Amino acid sequence: GADESCGKCTPCRLGSRYAQQTFAKAAAGGWVDSATLRETIACMRDTSLCGHGSGLGILAESATKKFAEELAL
Repeated sequence: GADESCGKCTPCRLGSRYAQQTFAKAAAGGWVDSATLRETIACMRDTSLCGHGSGLGILAESATKKFAEELAL
């Protein structure tokens, strides 16, 4: 995940870490800004330079749809 980003592009470098932290916070029952999370995920999916960032964006987007209730998003 986030630790595997090469750091070359900002969407992957920052977005993957933000998404990882936000999902962990949501899973622990903390409040998250779901609009910012969705925007970050869309940015990762659409603008990352390689498949790593865009793939993480697709995975995160799927998780927000499939587990929205469990994550309270």
